[in-house]
Order: sequence, then structure tokens, then C-alpha cells
Amino acid sequence: MKAAARTVQDLEFRQLIERIKLALPIEEVVAVRVPALKRAGSILKACCPFHDEKHPSFTVTPSRGTWRCFGACAEGGDAISFVEKFDGVPFWEAVQELAQSAGIELPKRGAKSSDDPRLAAMNEGLERAQALYARKLKSAEGAPARAYLAERGLSDLAIDSFGLGWAPTGNVLVQGATSAGFKLDGLVDAGLARRRDDGSAYDFFRSRLMIPIRDHLGRMAGFGARLLPGVEGPKYVNTPETPLFKKGRMFYGLDAALESVRSERHLLLMEGYTDVIAAHACGLPIAAAVLGTATTEDHARLVRRTGARRVTLVFDADNAGRKAVTKALTGLLTLDAVEIDVVSLPEGQDPCDFLIANGAPAFRELLAAAVGWFDFLVEGLIGLEPEAVAAGVAELLEVLCGLESAVDRDLRLGRLAERLGLSTEALRSDFSAIVAARKRYASRARPATRSGAGETAAPRSGASESAGAGHARTPGRGPQGTAGEPWPEPLPGDGEENLDASPEALAGGSASGAAVVRSGATMASRQREFQQFKRELKVVGQLLGALLWDNSLIPVHRDLLVTLVASGTPADDAARGAREGSERVWVEVPKALIELIEELIRTYDNTDDEITAVGLAAALGDHEARPMVFKAEGLAELATDKAELARDAARFLDGSALARSKRLRLETLERIAVENPSEENQNRLLRTAQELHPLHELAKAEAHELAKAEAHELPEASELQPGERS
Repeated sequence: MKAAARTVQDLEFRQLIERIKLALPIEEVVAVRVPALKRAGSILKACCPFHDEKHPSFTVTPSRGTWRCFGACAEGGDAISFVEKFDGVPFWEAVQELAQSAGIELPKRGAKSSDDPRLAAMNEGLERAQALYARKLKSAEGAPARAYLAERGLSDLAIDSFGLGWAPTGNVLVQGATSAGFKLDGLVDAGLARRRDDGSAYDFFRSRLMIPIRDHLGRMAGFGARLLPGVEGPKYVNTPETPLFKKGRMFYGLDAALESVRSERHLLLMEGYTDVIAAHACGLPIAAAVLGTATTEDHARLVRRTGARRVTLVFDADNAGRKAVTKALTGLLTLDAVEIDVVSLPEGQDPCDFLIANGAPAFRELLAAAVGWFDFLVEGLIGLEPEAVAAGVAELLEVLCGLESAVDRDLRLGRLAERLGLSTEALRSDFSAIVAARKRYASRARPATRSGAGETAAPRSGASESAGAGHARTPGRGPQGTAGEPWPEPLPGDGEENLDASPEALAGGSASGAAVVRSGATMASRQREFQQFKRELKVVGQLLGALLWDNSLIPVHRDLLVTLVASGTPADDAARGAREGSERVWVEVPKALIELIEELIRTYDNTDDEITAVGLAAALGDHEARPMVFKAEGLAELATDKAELARDAARFLDGSALARSKRLRLETLERIAVENPSEENQNRLLRTAQELHPLHELAKAEAHELAKAEAHELPEASELQPGERS
């Protein structure tokens, strides 16, 4: 019964993924993030967004629904894997992103922000709080807040659309949660409550207008809380930083604006919550706001995900507004092919006031007259006192450091000197001093990477942080591709490069590891067997890729697939002994690869439909084997004769298994002869060695290497640094 239920769930999941992909063709998903994508016959091409290159090696094949880099990355996948890699998000967040773009509602399991019970409790606490605050706004206690919102010109529809609320005095939230049996830890972790020294809890927000802040997928993250006019205290208080709420990684209102921004390719960035609400209420649903902080690389990543080609900064016309523009530019200047301009509002009006008084048509006229960010900042310096000009120029030079193009920086320095009547040499000198100061600061802040006596060398970079909001990778880029072995990856215990892991780790944690690395082997033999293991897994990938390209080959090689699955089951001592005496000992396939093969066999046995990489990946969902599907497809893509590739792969694996069996047989007899050096055992060993003469010579050579290693105390293979390995 459970198996049947799971089958139904798997079918529903596959159908959901297919609906999303049908609604969003892969070329549209990629083009939003890679504007340079151009059609070249039946495919589309561009320079790869995941590594630097001059000639396009990145392709999108609409007919198959896949993308692939034929350059340094040597990677590929479907629309979901592209969003995962480009946006730096986990599988389910990529699915949510695409579903939202396609207007498809996900089932509850897809809407969860995390399987972490702590995050789930935080999310539930935030949702409960938002519902409570919304009710309180409509009660008698919320009358003063409703009066303030009416004075700002915000309608009931706008208030309800953005979920505004009122946090009353007292401990209403804590008391309500306690009565409902909700654990207060969820409220405390979400920043909604605080604990006293005695352990009791109290509401953090009191007597404030509450503005819910959601992430770009519409999930509750925190609140902005405003005091009403005339009340003393900090005007705004935000939720403190939590795992769900990070000001440097989100825009207010982007969840409501996302669809329109993607349609218009235009994003308005404003300064205040009410500015955004007024813009949406007046018919400008492309507005969002920075949460009172300078923009970051994560903000730039979000802008890329919207597909916007124009970002307009809309801030107050006073000096504070100009400073806000400077802060907003900090992280956005790294955006490629995105125009950034600034709207100047009439003196004394903020965006909310202007929109309520004049409406969207008048505001669109201002947008049409927007000026480029550089001209806006320079214009603000003209006519100021020398001290103010010097301070403003210093700020502008700091902003120019964010430009990646040296030519662009130099041209703007020349324009700045011309507009302000300054010396170009002086500006360049000041700019160079700022750059040098930044480098000195960065060098001091960078952790030491040298390893001395008693120290541990810094780990190789390349492994990203755990998926989710905490990604710290370059916006729009996944980990830099390497020209190294593209298969197998990922493997249990594997790092960025397969040589960075010990052979035992690559064995997938098998009980004996005998088929991969022998515990008593010398360094040279360990490395030789390790390289053979990698070659065999690559050939397994080529075989699977050929079967995906030509499904008629699956029944031909089905028995081999079943054998490979069986080979990956950890063996106990008795089973190992039987295997060592068997005709063939196959490579121990890692668990993730086993489950991929099992899914391929299961799909073939239960459907008459064509089995593609995209379909198999959809069946695997967020399983760790999912990326392997596209790697396998890529390994076989360039082969002109897929049947011949499959035959050669099967022949190689069979020969390798036979050789391993003979080697293990010899090792077994050697061990027996050492443990019991009887004449019979010595004769058996001699006869076997004569039959397997090349292997016998190899065994003698390894014994010689072992003696040398013991004499010179050579390090074990697992202790070698990557550059020291052969």
C-alpha cells in the first residue's frame, strides 16, 4: 500500500515538473538570465555564464529542454538545474521560482521553506503573527493606525494586499501562542519575542504599525514596524537578523512585483514601505524597496533573477535621498547589460505623496525623464562649496570602485574632471589611493592560508555554503568550472576535484573497500587503483549516457546495469571471500549512482514512453543523483555512434572486472601463504603467479616500492596535497 501511494506521489510530482517546463520553455528561462543568448540554427548559444571565456561554448537545445557548457565547466542540465546553478539556490527553491513565474501553484511540500524544524517553527510563528496583527488593525485598538494610513492615501484594498497590521501593547502574541500550544522558541528565533533573565517571554513589537516583509517567493521573513507620528522613539524597527530575515539579501515588495518586472523588464527601487505600497496601488506594480541598507551582491543576484534590463532608483529629492542613491548603487554596479538611472522628484515630495496626488501617468513621465546614475551624482555636486565638493567627489570615487571595467572607470573619471573643472590627474591619483586602501584592508581581513608548524593548511575553495539564502557566491555565477574530470561527481566524500578526496572516500564508504583500494597497498598502487576507479565510473557514465540518447540499447545492456547495482551493495567478509574467488569482481558503484541506475531500470520496465535525461531528472527530484543524469548525457553527447559507445563501455567494464578478480585472487593466495607458509600454499601461489605473470611482476614491483616507502617514510596518499599527486 505504501509503495502504491509513493508511486502515485512520484507520478504527481513528475506531472508537476512537466507542467512547469511546458509553461516555461528552457530558452525563456535561460534568456532571462543570459541576455546574450542568440539562436544558431536549432540551438541557442552564448558565452557560458559560469566561467570566463571569449568564444561561446554554452548551448541551449529547446527540442530536448537542456543546456550544456562544452567549455571549462563541462556541465549541463534542464531548466531547474540551470536556475539552481545560476541563482545559487537548492532544488525546491528553483522549482518554486519557476512555478511562480509560470503561475502554477505548488503542493504544500513544495511551499515549505525548509525541512529544518526550527525554520519551520519560525515560519509558522511569523504567519501566526501576521494574521494576528492584521486582525488587530481592524479592531478598535488599530483605529489610530488606520487613521494614519488613510491620511497617507492608502486604500483598504492596498492595506489588505500587503497584509499591514497593528501590534498592540502588552504580550498579546506570546499569550496567544501559549494558549494555542505553540512553542515560544519559534517566536523568539523569528525575532517576534524576547526572553527575560527568568526565562519568561514578552512581545518584541508593541504599539507599532506592522509591515510584513516577505522574500521574493512570498514566504514570511520578518516585519518592519513603524511608530505613529507624534510618538517618541525610533521611527522604524525591523526584525533582527535571523536565518529567515537578512536585510542585505532581500527587497521589500519584490514578491508582489516579480511577475510585472519580468514582463516589463523594469524594476523601480524605492526607499520606503509606503512608497512601494502606493506605487502598486496606483498602477505601478514594478516597485520594490531596499531595507535601509546599502545594496549587496545578493541584491544584484535578485535583480538578475527578475530579468530586469533597467533599474530606476526612486528616492527623496533631499540630501538624504542622494545619499540613499549612493548606497543603492553599492552592489548594483556589477550588473551586466542593466541600465541604472535615477528619478528626481519635485522638491519636498516623497514618492508616496507624489503617486497619491498625481497618479501613475504623471509618475511615468518622470520615469521617461530619468537620468543616468553617474550624471545624477555629478549634477548634485555642481555649485556646492569646495569642502562639500571634495566630500562628494570622495564618495563618488568610492562608488566607481564598484565598476568592473577599467575603461569605464577611466572614462567616467575624465567626465567627472570635465564637469567639475578638476584635474584628471588629481582624480586618478585619489582614485588609485582609494583602490590601494581597499586592497590593504582586504589583505588584513583575509585569513592566513599558509600552514606552518603545528598549523593546518587552509582548505581549497570551491565548495559553496549550504543551499538557501546563505549562499556566498558571485551573483549570477555558480562555482567556477574546471577542466578536470567531469565524471564522477558528486561522490560521497568528494571535493571540488576528485583527487582532493582519498580513494577510500571515493569508494563510497564500502565495508571493505577491497574492490577499490587495498588497505595494505603502497602509495603508488593506491593511486593507480584510484585512477582506475575513476576511469571505470566515467565509463559507467558513458554507458548510461548512451542509453539515454538511444533507449533501444537499454534491453541490450540491462543485465549489466543490474550487475552494477548489485556490485554497489557493501559486502561482509563472507561475501567478499566469495567475490574474490568469483570470475569477475565489478567496480563498487557509489550509492547515488546506484539509485540513478535503479531509477532508469524502473522507468524502462514501467513505461513505454521515451526516457530522456530531463524526464529521468524529474523522476529523481532533489535526489543527489540528479546532476549525474546530465553529466552522463554529456559524456555520450558527442559520440556519433551511441551503440558502439555502449558496446565499448560494456567491454571495458567486463575486462576491468575480470582483471580485478584475478588480482584479488592473487592477493588472497599471497595472504594465505604468509599466514600459513606451508609447501602446498606456496605451490598454489607459485602456480597462480605463473598463470598471471604480468600481475605477479606488478606485485613484486609493489613490494619493492613498499620497502622504499618504509625506508624513506613516504606519506600516505590521503596525506598528499593536491599538487603533489601524480
